[in-house]
Amino acid sequence: MKNLLYILGQLEEPDLRWLRRAGSLRKLQRGETMIWEGRYSPSLFIVLQGSLVVTVAAVGRVATLRRGEVVGEISFVDHALPSATVEAAEPSLVLEVSKEALYAKVADDTAFGMRWYRAVALFMADRMRSAQMARGLPALGLDAPDEQASGPPGAQMDAAVLAKSGFQRLLKLLTDEPA
Repeated sequence: MKNLLYILGQLEEPDLRWLRRAGSLRKLQRGETMIWEGRYSPSLFIVLQGSLVVTVAAVGRVATLRRGEVVGEISFVDHALPSATVEAAEPSLVLEVSKEALYAKVADDTAFGMRWYRAVALFMADRMRSAQMARGLPALGLDAPDEQASGPPGAQMDAAVLAKSGFQRLLKLLTDEPA
């Protein structure tokens, strides 16, 4: 859920409502592929239930994504083809959001765009730091103790609390408000 915490920690209530209106719920069956390596994907996804497996042809399985994970954000940012295949490891539920709708929203609402890109940048920075740590390299990040991390003491915890609250609000919007 950590990457969604980065996203929702930056977004405001109207942003969450927009995501709900712009997105659609999609049920995935076990083994159903939602993103193919090297093939254009028109959407990005937020995992609401279940888990997804990420594979790279030359490497094999590289990750398992669970509730709260965001999928497809890298090709959203760089407009490149996906570098991995993503499929449901079990029956799963995702919020699918069209990249074109996101591009239009960013172009029309610069404040949203600033918040969105900041959130994605934070998430991608943490992913890089986590990859460094997995390789045994030192990497201080948002999981580091406050005295080692930059920024005001407690700011990371505040963002995590806000993000968890944001995820709960998004889930409530998905169940309470018609699309």
